[in-house]
Amino acid sequence: MNTADQPAYSLGPSFDWSGCQPYERQPDDPLYRPLRIYSIDPSVPLLEGAITTVAVPYEPLQQLPGQGLVGSLLCVSPLNCEQGREYRCADLDQPTVLIADGYAPSPADPRFHQQMVYAVSSLVYDRFRQALGRDPEWGFGVPGEPARLTLYPHYGEERNASY
Repeated sequence: MNTADQPAYSLGPSFDWSGCQPYERQPDDPLYRPLRIYSIDPSVPLLEGAITTVAVPYEPLQQLPGQGLVGSLLCVSPLNCEQGREYRCADLDQPTVLIADGYAPSPADPRFHQQMVYAVSSLVYDRFRQALGRDPEWGFGVPGEPARLTLYPHYGEERNASY
């Protein structure tokens, strides 16, 4: 079939996902950002291996008021919208946090919750990228603006995160 016989297709503006741009590592960047997470339910004793350190692909992060921890693809919000509360934003670039592989795992520290949501979500995205052999893109966004998935580690009284 030659190209003249093929139907012409076009995608509407809602399919312009050019705003989904993963961070491209620079020569002087570290390869990974080591962060501690719960490897199993936090109620399991620490001696049974409930905590692990994961190697999250490095990207520079920003802390923006009201938005939280912002990377190229993910935004981890410090807000609990249902309760109208804003927790302290995690700062994963703070030197004392960097040297300690992130915040200490704690069910009571909202900064650790943000760290864990960021780490696990980044690793999931990276595994999909490796499996697909390409950069997955979000199915949303506004043309010309970065498309970031906003994650809420604290959303009401439920024992789960929201996005």
